[in-house]
Order: sequence, then structure tokens, then C-alpha cells
Amino acid sequence: MTELKLREALAKREEIDASLEALRLSELDVVIKQVQQTIQLYKLTPNDLFPDMKVVPRNAVRRNTGERPVKYRNELGETWGGGVGPRPKWIKEAIARGEDIEKYAVHD
Repeated sequence: MTELKLREALAKREEIDASLEALRLSELDVVIKQVQQTIQLYKLTPNDLFPDMKVVPRNAVRRNTGERPVKYRNELGETWGGGVGPRPKWIKEAIARGEDIEKYAVHD
């Protein structure tokens, strides 16, 4: 008997949640336009609205993404700087074969 009451209550909650989401979506366009108008009226910037968030303008110069020095090179001339991010396929394959990648290390 209790299980039936719980199922009914959960079903009602799902209906209410669906109704709330439909209502939210139906009002969303109006709310967005009101917010945009307020932002324009007061000339608000992202920094005004979100002072704790670092915002980088789209036209800002990004940090140097230049070439990293080569730390590893294979017999085909493929290179890797050994930095952050995913390893190149040829390094992954060498490791999968049980090779020590230090054999590909470039020594100056």
C-alpha cells in the first residue's frame, strides 16, 4: 500500500517538474530580452556581472602558443615536445610495444 503512494507521489513530481520546465522555457525568451535591455541601459560589462570570473576579450592576444623544443624524435622524423596534453600516436604505439621512449630522446 505504501509503495503505491510513493509511486503516485513520484509520478506527480515528474508531472510537476515537466510543467515547471515547460513554463521556464516558455518565459525564457522574454527574460533574456529583459536582461539584455538592462545590460544595455546600464552599460554593464561581463566584469560588472561576474567580478570573480576571468573574462578574456575575443580580440585579446592569447599567450604564446609557439613551437616547443623537440625532446623526442623517431626514425621517420616525427617529433614531440614532451609537454602537457595527449601524447602523439607514434609515442603511444612505442609504449604499447613495450619500448622505452627515452630511446627517442633528442640530446643536444
